[in-house]
Amino acid sequence: MLHIFMGCLFLVPTAFLIRIMARSEALYSAYSRFLLGLSLSAPVCFAVALFADKYVPQSLSWFCFFRVEESPIIFLGIGISRVAARLTERGG
Repeated sequence: MLHIFMGCLFLVPTAFLIRIMARSEALYSAYSRFLLGLSLSAPVCFAVALFADKYVPQSLSWFCFFRVEESPIIFLGIGISRVAARLTERGG
């Protein structure tokens, strides 16, 4: 429960940094590609967490488990990024 609280606390400064970064097209484009890769890793990590007992090392299965557990916070960050891009696009 503590790691969810800490993740939400880190979203506050992240929202401000995303808002500032959205003004630079090159920087925000690289950030968007990173977010795409991060969001595509969730289904892969979910599959690894499901089949972890037989096919992958335990350390990788724990990493994938925590990645799937933190998905709501990551998706909230992606949503904040989308809102920041729209506000910057409008000039606001």
